Amino acid sequence: MSQRLSPPQAPKYLERLYPSTQKGVTLIAEDVTDLETHRQRLSDPDGYRPRCCPARLRLGARVLTQVLAASGSAALEASAKRVGLLGTRWEVVVALGGALWSVAELLHRLAPGLRLM
Repeated sequence: MSQRLSPPQAPKYLERLYPSTQKGVTLIAEDVTDLETHRQRLSDPDGYRPRCCPARLRLGARVLTQVLAASGSAALEASAKRVGLLGTRWEVVVALGGALWSVAELLHRLAPGLRLM
């Protein structure tokens, strides 16, 4: 029987809790080291956009499943157990019905600032 490998760990900015009054997170583009590169990025609508969100759904969901398990809801706890600590963020979405916006909203209500993607 093969053993399941852990998915990649989520970046800290996805799992760090922020005050509910904070509306976003500033990410530093460490690969932009000169003004010309910065100007090129600004001229492209996707220049500073983070990588494709669906790729982020392949990241680990340990914190998400812990929040669901501790929510006090038997249904959410059961979903967290199905996904497990080695599950991915996509598996959490599927376990909760598959609507990205509703899962993101639920997680934010349970732990303000916690992000799905």
